[in-house]
Amino acid sequence: MTDIAIRVALAKGSFHLDVDLTVPASGLTAVFGPSGAGKTTLLRCIAGLESAARGLVRIGAAIWQDASTFVPPHRRAAGLVFQDTRLFAHLSVAANLDYGRRRIPADRPVPGRDDVIDLLGLGALLERRTSGLSGGEAQRVAIGRALLASPDFLLLDEPLAAVDAARKGEILPFVERLHRSAAIPMLLVSHDVEDVARLADRVVLLDAGRVRGQGAPTAMLATSAPDAAWAVTLPASVVPGGRTGTSLRVAARDVAVFLDPPGPSSALAVLPAAVRAVDGAAEGQALLTLDANGVRLLALVRQDVLERHGLGLGSIVHAVIHHATPA
Repeated sequence: MTDIAIRVALAKGSFHLDVDLTVPASGLTAVFGPSGAGKTTLLRCIAGLESAARGLVRIGAAIWQDASTFVPPHRRAAGLVFQDTRLFAHLSVAANLDYGRRRIPADRPVPGRDDVIDLLGLGALLERRTSGLSGGEAQRVAIGRALLASPDFLLLDEPLAAVDAARKGEILPFVERLHRSAAIPMLLVSHDVEDVARLADRVVLLDAGRVRGQGAPTAMLATSAPDAAWAVTLPASVVPGGRTGTSLRVAARDVAVFLDPPGPSSALAVLPAAVRAVDGAAEGQALLTLDANGVRLLALVRQDVLERHGLGLGSIVHAVIHHATPA
């Protein structure tokens, strides 16, 4: 398999999706953008769930859709994992996994059941009913069921959006392990910059139904730098009044950088930090990735300020957080 070509157009009411995209048939590609950008609609077009969509969907040499062809969803070798998992509640975990295996056409290779169970850490869950699983466990089962259907393309529709921070921490290592171990190309739909930065080999920026850019994660996330944010938990020692323990989303535009400790202010927190990465952003700005003793932050800084003060990799600064929202 060489590459994946997706050129689709679809009108749904006042929304118009018009995408022309070619990505390598390997690794994990993230489709990143705000709510309403068309990310899930694009994924549904690839899976064949939007019969009104027009264009081309080619996975390597396999044509799933073109001007004269429309392969129905059940015949597309797509492993689709929804945000809400859609597991069969009346079946055990083992039976849900085996459902995927039963759908493999006779001419396709059969994935090793034990290999998938080991990869996703499902061994202790096999006899349980899915209704009793945590959100992270359910997502792992849904991914396992999709893998056991022997897909050529794994489509992940915001699989981490429905779980809290603790459950996300539970599932992320398994997604990373899948990324490293599986030879199946993956498409991850997400609006979470932290997940994208951690998991993706490449990023496609989607907004208002159009591709606005694609490339390396650092470059693409820097393009949308003002809205880029990490979910963080601030230590009590740096927060006025000791407010802590709550996961907060801190946007790059809400972090200022100082060389010297700032004086008293109304800032939410001030943290000494080291600059771990510097990426170009739009309109003469730079996006800094900061490490404040294990707390990761993004900060948007004017390029001329960066150059005037000689800030670069390894520089020690003071990150001033002016605003944060619940994650």
